[in-house]
Amino acid sequence: SGRLFAFLPLPSKTGFPVHIHALFSMNSSRQRLRKPNERGIEHGSDKDVLIKWNQLLFNHYIPQ
Repeated sequence: SGRLFAFLPLPSKTGFPVHIHALFSMNSSRQRLRKPNERGIEHGSDKDVLIKWNQLLFNHYIPQ
C-alpha cells in the first residue's frame, strides 16, 4: 500500500497502490496534513490557503 511523501515519508498510508510525493501543507509536527476541520483557522488566512492547497492536490491533481 502506498504512502504520502513530502520529501520524507509521512506516517499515514493512503491505500493507493503507489507512493505520492507532493509539496503538501503539514501541521507543525509534520505528522499530519492540514485539514479543513482544524480549529482556529480564519477564512482567508495563510493556514486556510494552505488547507485549500491540500484539497486542490487531492481533488484535482492526484486523481489524474
